[in-house]
Amino acid sequence: TDGAMRGYAGFDAAALAAIDAVTATGDARLFGPGHMAFTIDRGADSDRYQGLVAIEGATLASNVRAYLARSVQMRADVQVAALAWPQEDGGSAGWRAGCLLIEQLPGPQGPVDDAEHAERWRQARTLTRALVRADLADPLAPPALLLGPLYRPHDVRLHDARPLRFFCRCSAERAGTVVRSFPGSERAELADDGAIEITCDYCAARYLFDLDGVLLDSA
Repeated sequence: TDGAMRGYAGFDAAALAAIDAVTATGDARLFGPGHMAFTIDRGADSDRYQGLVAIEGATLASNVRAYLARSVQMRADVQVAALAWPQEDGGSAGWRAGCLLIEQLPGPQGPVDDAEHAERWRQARTLTRALVRADLADPLAPPALLLGPLYRPHDVRLHDARPLRFFCRCSAERAGTVVRSFPGSERAELADDGAIEITCDYCAARYLFDLDGVLLDSA
């Protein structure tokens, strides 16, 4: 892809306020019971794929590991961190997140599981878990400085970084299509003072339509 991405996180404010503190090993308290869904969309020429895994581990990383082991059936490990860091201009703290995913690649004939590769995998996991959470989200620790010393005994090769940018696919045309897909009686129930408002959860764009689905205003 060209690096365009978007994301959305919803939460129950009252339930979150009831949690006294969230520790490094208590992420599951934020999730509650349920399942995590992983959706892979490769574009118009491919079918979407979705994998589900029950929320059982104590952290986000442990649940992702469970998904990789059960649904993808790959030997992989992942470390994640999200921490508040002071801004460079001395302003209030801003959030930074980091993630390190390692996986054992298959050989030319398929998965490799001999003693030598098993030992290499054990060493790689040990090194990965030696990272502290602050290292993953440290603004002064780019991949080159983080991975080089960490995997010094191994052959470390860095690819060019891929820049990421926010992009939302919402538009007045798409929102209008959604409004007009409802029967007239349901549009009347959705309306407030004769207008229907749609707000995009990804980018917070706001679209206002009349009962016929005609755009009145956008912001």
